[in-house]
Amino acid sequence: MALAHRTDVLNRSRVKGHSETHRQGSSSGIITCFVTQPDNVVLHIDVDSKADGQEVLNKVCTLLGIQDEADYFGLQYALAKGDLIWLNLRNRLSKQLPCNPPYNLFFKVKYFVPPYNLVLEETKHQFYLNAAQQLKLGLWDAETSLDLQSRLIALMAYVQFGSFNSSTTPCKYACFWSDRREEIPHEVLGMAASYHKELHGMSTRSAEYELLRIAHEEVPAFGVYFYEIMDMYGHRLLMGVGPEYVAVCQTDTTFLERFPYCRLKTVTIAGRVVTLNLLEDDGSVKMRNYELSSKRASDSLYRSITELHCFFRCDNVRDDVLTRTNPSINLSSIFDHNGSREYTFDVRYTSREVQDRARRNLYHAANEASISVATIGRASPPAGSDNNSSVHSGLNRTTETSRSHTGSLTSMEEVQEIVQKVRREEVKCRVCLDRPVKCVFVPCGHFSCEDCSLRLTHCPVCRKAIEIRQTCYFPWDTPSNTVVRSTQPVCFALSVSESNLSAEEHSPSFPTPSTDANFHASSSTPNQAATAKPHRSVAFVEEETDGSCADADARHPGAFNFFHRQRHVRSSSTSSA
Repeated sequence: MALAHRTDVLNRSRVKGHSETHRQGSSSGIITCFVTQPDNVVLHIDVDSKADGQEVLNKVCTLLGIQDEADYFGLQYALAKGDLIWLNLRNRLSKQLPCNPPYNLFFKVKYFVPPYNLVLEETKHQFYLNAAQQLKLGLWDAETSLDLQSRLIALMAYVQFGSFNSSTTPCKYACFWSDRREEIPHEVLGMAASYHKELHGMSTRSAEYELLRIAHEEVPAFGVYFYEIMDMYGHRLLMGVGPEYVAVCQTDTTFLERFPYCRLKTVTIAGRVVTLNLLEDDGSVKMRNYELSSKRASDSLYRSITELHCFFRCDNVRDDVLTRTNPSINLSSIFDHNGSREYTFDVRYTSREVQDRARRNLYHAANEASISVATIGRASPPAGSDNNSSVHSGLNRTTETSRSHTGSLTSMEEVQEIVQKVRREEVKCRVCLDRPVKCVFVPCGHFSCEDCSLRLTHCPVCRKAIEIRQTCYFPWDTPSNTVVRSTQPVCFALSVSESNLSAEEHSPSFPTPSTDANFHASSSTPNQAATAKPHRSVAFVEEETDGSCADADARHPGAFNFFHRQRHVRSSSTSSA
């Protein structure tokens, strides 16, 4: 049973007066839903009386501009005692909620993925709102130090109130201190003030991302939702379900035991009792029974464990999870001729699949918008009112096409701006988030800018050791934004003559077959490479087998292994010649 937040209950009472007003609308086939965000902003959503939860979520995400990453979010509803339960998005809305319309729902982040996997800025903002709410309520306080809490308070205060003001800001730190704790210590006030001063000049978006980064890396309970349980001895405890483990905690969210998903053999449910079958060190299986307050709460806990395990720990969602339905049979289901089934789980994609789909959708949207802009730009403006009207109608059609992906647009200038913004975000370094990427790491294939690549020994994405740093060029690079280097990249420092060096400084290009042949011919003299690049510590891999590409793809199936593929193709063509 999820912990109920008093702020959510207050928001639910605010919209209670609208029930009588919208009762007639629900009888006519339209259901009204009031969806509350973590910042207490209420959205008015109207759906069909036979709509499922996914339709409500899609409308909310469309209003917020995060439709491409809607799979990270979910909806919750409150029971009579105030306990929050996750809504099953695949089932009909009216069959799940215990009350009459209008329905009061809460928009929450269901899957707290690492912040560097997020693409849209609005998605990062919604993640920040949810994380800040959990931190203010003190639900993520387990095993956090006062220094960490001071840094988080400083970031939240900077986002809400701006730069540090010695006369007014310190007294506002108490609003970020949870009521579950004791009075805020003076030590925390002093450390938060010092951290707050250092944030001067930082943008609000950067401060929000910094809070997400710190919470993901240093807060052990990041992304954990808690349920009230009772063990076999009658002790009231909490069970936390997170991206990496299932934990048994005290009522103040202090961890007692943590069970990683690799230790969970099976999870079963019988009435209000949820059973965890745990693997021991000797190979035996130990059962842990936990009782919840209601059947609906136990179903929610069982669903959360299964769905978070599938989303974070599996390569794809199994068919038995996708197609499992509730076994309960009643008269309404017997006489339901529409063929609707009540699914047990609503998870349909894993975290890797959601990230891949989001990036592909944005890439195709940017391409469609750029093609439409180029087509209209090449068309000469004809004379006459009829021709002008046809041009305007074509412009409107293009705008409507791009609106389904990129949000509501009013002019083609906004389409161009979105295209440029998407391209800039895609090629920014994921470490500093400031400079464009210029180097690809070998063998993992991830990117970073030139400055960050010289400071890294392991890839910041997959944590794999960096063996080679290869300079890369993109089709949209221009001489104005191309970094001219005084020396060649590491992989070509041994083969390029002085004439080729001067030519490449003016116009960077990919290696030719002759250059590649020289590279293989001179690869046996590593001392020259050390002389050419004395400031880099790069380990050359002299022996490469044909199976290295397959091994790298097997280890990192989602990575862009451009260098190995190009090198494999060039070596095969050289051998055939």
